[in-house]
Amino acid sequence: MKYASLSLKVAVAALFVVCLFPTLASAQAAFQGSVHFSNQVRWGQATLPAGDYTITISSGHTPSFATIRSLDGRLSIMVLAGAFGDATPGHASLLVARFHNERVAVSLNLPQLGRSFRYAELPTQPRDRSLVANPESLPVVAK
Repeated sequence: MKYASLSLKVAVAALFVVCLFPTLASAQAAFQGSVHFSNQVRWGQATLPAGDYTITISSGHTPSFATIRSLDGRLSIMVLAGAFGDATPGHASLLVARFHNERVAVSLNLPQLGRSFRYAELPTQPRDRSLVANPESLPVVAK
């Protein structure tokens, strides 16, 4: 009985999200690509272990969800971009920075869409900037 109740709640929640954000229901994603993490990365509230992942962006506009899936299919998360701006010219990339001893996904730059999506805020005060170390730009290969 508990399982049926939980399944119904999950189905209702998924239907609500799809109705609230119709772009999620469309079969055509705005962007699909792949990225490799050599170390674990925190993206939103999830910690992704080292490995290969696919990234699917639902829309080039807000609200825009990123779905991140491990290639083996064992892990899948959905993250809402906190903000977006114009893309930096060049190649698609994911900015990852060390913050409080964690590697954090900060932003996803997608020149193909003309957008850069922000997933984490880093300190802006000079005294707090020392907490951020080793930012790196990981290549995201478009599919």
